Amino acid sequence: MTATELMTNWPDPSTNQVPTDGALTFVNTYAVLEVTGEDTEKFLQGQCSADIGSLAIGESVPGSICTVKGRVITSFIATKTNESVLLLIPRVLVPTTKEYLKKYAAFFKVSLNQWLHPCVIANPKSGQLPESLYVSCNFRLGEQGFHAGLLDQASYQKLADLLPSDQDKENQPAPESIWLDHLLEAGWLLLNNKTSEEYLPHQLNLDLLGAINFKKGCYTGQEIIARMEYRGKSKKRLKVISLSGHQLTNESLPLDIKTADDSQPLGELLQLTSNAKLALALLPVELPSEGSFICDGETLEYALQNNV
Repeated sequence: MTATELMTNWPDPSTNQVPTDGALTFVNTYAVLEVTGEDTEKFLQGQCSADIGSLAIGESVPGSICTVKGRVITSFIATKTNESVLLLIPRVLVPTTKEYLKKYAAFFKVSLNQWLHPCVIANPKSGQLPESLYVSCNFRLGEQGFHAGLLDQASYQKLADLLPSDQDKENQPAPESIWLDHLLEAGWLLLNNKTSEEYLPHQLNLDLLGAINFKKGCYTGQEIIARMEYRGKSKKRLKVISLSGHQLTNESLPLDIKTADDSQPLGELLQLTSNAKLALALLPVELPSEGSFICDGETLEYALQNNV
């Protein structure tokens, strides 16, 4: 297989095509925490909001790891293999998540291994990568479908021989920002060191995105999460909004949002798409579908893109 055969062009994002139709993309923003050993399933069942025990080999499911107070340390996509469970996690949170889990892992026959080399490729199927090269990670967030390939160190080295040279501009992998934008549009927040341990799963819509199983039994943070599901109601939730009238960047986030008269706290702006026209913001559930608010001293016009 030649490099040219591996690559195709990304679709125009304005056509709203799902990202399964795009070209290969290195996703350096994400990495993998591998959990392996004979107690892997038992260990993860006690730490994850997803039902890892129900996964068949080759299947993937979204989930989260939370503190005892029910705050989300990280969200993830879990994929089961013959020998392990691979957790697709924001790269910056892999080391801290590993350290958090180590105190529980000491009581189980498991090993925690970081894959911090370039180990995530978006859309390997449509990019025609040899399936023997990667672990397939296919998942859905709401109505959006996603493909990813997870590469161990040996597979990544083999992949390097298949990729085009730097001089082959036409067939270079596509920017990862396009894949990340699709995740945002589906309502999936890219957590980082600033936002880890700040929010409850319901605030991040993890219950709506299939990342919480309310029948699987106990896990760390489960009591608080279940209480929110059955006895409470989250007053704020993550919303996808369109924005105009600002010069903000992801590097400046998160930022507090205030009401249009700059008098009352309203929520938080958490993530922007690469063109900064769409955002994820934690806002009141009953917020009007369009209007304005104050963020970082600027008046921004917004319109809701999802209704939660």
